[in-house]
Amino acid sequence: MPATHTPHGVIRRSAAASAMALAAAVVGLLPAAAARAQTLPSFVYNVGGDPYCAGTTADHFSCSFSGPSAQYHYDGTASVLPMPNVVSNTVVDSLPAAAGIGGHADVRYSFSVTGPSGLVPILVTASATTAASGDAGATAAWIFDQVTVETACSTSGVVSFCSGMPPASFAGTTPLSVYAGVANTIEIIAATAASGPAGSATARLDPSIQIDPSFPDASQYQLALSDGVGNAPEPSAVELGACTLLALAVRRGRCVSGAAAA
Repeated sequence: MPATHTPHGVIRRSAAASAMALAAAVVGLLPAAAARAQTLPSFVYNVGGDPYCAGTTADHFSCSFSGPSAQYHYDGTASVLPMPNVVSNTVVDSLPAAAGIGGHADVRYSFSVTGPSGLVPILVTASATTAASGDAGATAAWIFDQVTVETACSTSGVVSFCSGMPPASFAGTTPLSVYAGVANTIEIIAATAASGPAGSATARLDPSIQIDPSFPDASQYQLALSDGVGNAPEPSAVELGACTLLALAVRRGRCVSGAAAA
């Protein structure tokens, strides 16, 4: 079950309870009148490996080791362009059975909706994939204002990495409601771990936000994110593949994601 940090401690919830808690959290954030648009907090990266990876920067680490009794690699990357995304990979080719390594990549950023006072429906579209083999585990999750919304997780072998029975991947859109002028926070996390004698794991996640286009007053509002944070999803692998095939077939024009080539 996902763990949610609250001012009163950590609460573990079932999927249904998490959905109810999310609704309650959103309602609790909505004042009777919206505050003015405010300066949003800066985005924050948090990446790292265990054991510590020399050369770790604010948004990336990558380490490999090869010796007589151990061979492994682990890395993690956090980015906010072209949209927030996190990636974590761990591969153990050989390690003593009691040993393990791992890493994580996190991004926390803020957003708000500017416009007339009132409740505004938004859509958060997120996709995550995890995979594990051998003795390993991987997880990816996104959190809205301290409430875990979606989690993907994979575990294999002796590694116990998943709580409950989350899917190995997810892709979809979650409707939320926020008040104009109020800062909200999203955190995205990817983490992997593997142990001896061998295992591999990978996790990645990326979300994007938009004002619900079906909202009658959508044109009166704009979305603002922490400075430097993008919000443009890249074309999917399917779209890119279709584009390539179309280009080979017609050998002219250009392929635009979501539209037919001229």
